[in-house]
Amino acid sequence: MRYHHIGLAAALCAATGATAGDYSSWGNYRNITVNTAGITTQNLTGYPILVRFNATAHANMFTGATAALATGADLRFTKADGTTDLPFQIEHWSTGASGSGAVWVRLDTVLANSATAASFRVYWRKSDATTLSNAAATFPTANGFQAVFHLSEPSGNVTDAANGYVGTATGTFTMEGIIGMSRVFHDAQPSADEPAGNFISFAPGASAPLSTHTGAMTLEAWVLASPVSNNGNTSAGTKQILSRTTASGDGVYLFRSGTGAPGNYYGAGGTAAQAETNIGPRTPFGEQSNWAYITATYTGTAWVIRRQRNDDPWGVPTITGGETTPVVSITSAGPVASPNPWFIGAWSSNGTAAGTMSRPWAGNLDEVRISTVARDSNYIRLNYETQRTTTTVVAVGQSVT
Repeated sequence: MRYHHIGLAAALCAATGATAGDYSSWGNYRNITVNTAGITTQNLTGYPILVRFNATAHANMFTGATAALATGADLRFTKADGTTDLPFQIEHWSTGASGSGAVWVRLDTVLANSATAASFRVYWRKSDATTLSNAAATFPTANGFQAVFHLSEPSGNVTDAANGYVGTATGTFTMEGIIGMSRVFHDAQPSADEPAGNFISFAPGASAPLSTHTGAMTLEAWVLASPVSNNGNTSAGTKQILSRTTASGDGVYLFRSGTGAPGNYYGAGGTAAQAETNIGPRTPFGEQSNWAYITATYTGTAWVIRRQRNDDPWGVPTITGGETTPVVSITSAGPVASPNPWFIGAWSSNGTAAGTMSRPWAGNLDEVRISTVARDSNYIRLNYETQRTTTTVVAVGQSVT
């Protein structure tokens, strides 16, 4: 399947406020509803929700005379009134009999514990339309988003949705991910602290929030360990998901470790010492070769680390074998400021691109995010429930002409 990536440069609408559109000349629309019953306990505002489309369930959006344009340029999203525009970003769109699409739509409010938590529309079928896909309006820094890497680019460098940071890719290649495409960082099992030949780096700049911020923070990623027969990322050594450090090793970490007791755990922290002592959720060997949603939130006093395997019931692992609870809270220090670049899938010995790169991630990463706010459990759970493979939270209705 070929994906058409809609990058930040393609965004033509810079306004983030609500605008009114006239879609009377668009050929079709579908109503979309969000069901948070039994999922959230507080309303969420300014929430970017994932909406998936496919040619099987939504055939007239992908094939025949009613199909959307090949890159989804004629897609428009509005509130339920059909005129008030909603910001959106097209992550990918491919037409044809096996076509599919993934679009992020920023909703003003998602009500808590409601079967009708949000209602909105998608319009399409306008032959002369130009895209209004707008990454920065969908993931605004005002809402705490500082880096959002979908990692859906077909090859080469990657671009963050919030600030437009360009991640320079060294090695890596693409494979089907949890949402569209993902990046593969190491296709074989690395040994302890093996040099990392595949990683992504980006430099926000010395005065950027991602360099100066030392308070609340949330790190997120969907991860898939290399499908090796016995241990995936659980060999001795640390397998880095995200890192940004000073020359002494202090900064920000999100990682998986197979080193020491108890081994085979996810961890996070702000200092080099915490990388060895902040032992978060352990994961059983049986979870290898399965996608998992990993988050680490610094609340101001503690790192809250969560592990949720794709399509498991929330907080209830279906595979046993030595794991701890899927969420662990560790009282410790927060992020340490540094002007050095961030690395996805590796760690630098001196914190810079000139350092020795090691601690490589083995496998795939998708939807890597960094926020300078502490995302609560409502945000994190709704992310999981809407991004997991078999989500039923977001329902796309019948076509209307």
